[in-house]
This record gives sequence, C-alpha cells and structure tokens, in this order.
Amino acid sequence: MVRRVRTISNAEGQKLARLCRHPSDAIELHRAMVILSSAQEFTLPYIARLVGYSPDWVRSLIREFNLHGFVMLKPNRKAGGNWKFTQEQKDRLVVGELRGSPPPPLRLEHGHPAVVERADHLANVVLAHQRDQADLGRGEPLVAREDDLGALGLDGVVAGE
Repeated sequence: MVRRVRTISNAEGQKLARLCRHPSDAIELHRAMVILSSAQEFTLPYIARLVGYSPDWVRSLIREFNLHGFVMLKPNRKAGGNWKFTQEQKDRLVVGELRGSPPPPLRLEHGHPAVVERADHLANVVLAHQRDQADLGRGEPLVAREDDLGALGLDGVVAGE
C-alpha cells in the first residue's frame, strides 16, 4: 500500500509549490497539494481532510504520481456519452406522458436511466416523435394537443426551434 510519494527533487518541489500558488485548474491544485503534502510527510488521513478527498483516492493519486510523474496532475476530462433514444423508447416515453400515466422506467443503450428534466426537452421529444412517425409513414402521427401539453405543465413552451 502506497503511503508516501517518492523522493522529489528541489526543482520538482518548487514546481509543485508554484502549482499550489498559481493553479490553472482546481483539480490540478488539489492534486499538487496532495503530492506536496505527502512529500512533506503529512499522514494520509490529514491530507485527505485537507483537500476533501478520501484516503483511498489520496493513495491512488500518490501511486499515479510515483508511476507517471507530473502528467497525472492534469485533469483527464473526456466527453460525455452519446446517449440516444431508440424509436421504441421514444414511443414509450411520449405516449405514456401524453396519456397522463408515467411510462415504465427507460434505460438508454449504456444502461443509464433516461431522465427528462426540462419541459422544453419533453416538448422537443414530442415534436421529434411526430416528425419520425410522419417521415416513416407509420399512419397517423402522434399529435400533442395544447391541453395535453398543459396537463404536463408545458404551457407556453415553444419547442422545435
């Protein structure tokens, strides 16, 4: 189990101190504080309380610094998932909402629950469903009447723009 950072040179210590004084990112600041505190022989629980991380995460940061050096200080942000509704999921969501009964819980392709948090998003889903039904020639498209949208709390929502 890693408890201390490897021995760092004076130049590395100065670079860590500079990153703590003038951080370009909050994540970089906290990671530099973890490494610098570990080099100054503070305990893991103290470092964890100092930066608000768990002791396990502090251990993993120290381990990463020992393996990869300063590269690990930069945040590794990635784009979110490309979650899209399938046609069946759109049908279940829109038809269930317009009938006034909540649809059964949906799961997107990646297993995450489908959440419609904003009324304008739901209105966009309704309009997209109508366009899909009309484009595919599946008979009558689902029509969202004003009273249906009003029952859903979507009064005055302008969608599809």
